[in-house]
Amino acid sequence: MLTSPSRSSDAPLVLTDVVSDPSGVRALFAGEVDMSTSPAFTAAITDVLHSHPGQRVSVDLAGIRFLDSSGIRALLLCQRQARDRGGELVVVDARPGVLRVLEITGVLGLLTGA
Repeated sequence: MLTSPSRSSDAPLVLTDVVSDPSGVRALFAGEVDMSTSPAFTAAITDVLHSHPGQRVSVDLAGIRFLDSSGIRALLLCQRQARDRGGELVVVDARPGVLRVLEITGVLGLLTGA
């Protein structure tokens, strides 16, 4: 049986900043989102949503080097939370590899508003 080392130990997930932008707020992340970091990813986004109720929250993925299905699930759950509270959540500035994962799984349009 083959095993692979934990990706998150090499690149922890970090919420680097939350800044105002013309359409609401932007939450900037760096690192990798996998099954070991997705709970922290979800919690960080949820905190931003609670701090900015009813606003558009742009999750900036420019600093995210890897995103697996648990990260996609986290984004979709947080998007539902935002909508339930009268807000909006979109993904912006994802790297090509992350965009490809979102495209292959069929959620790119849902998460980018395209």
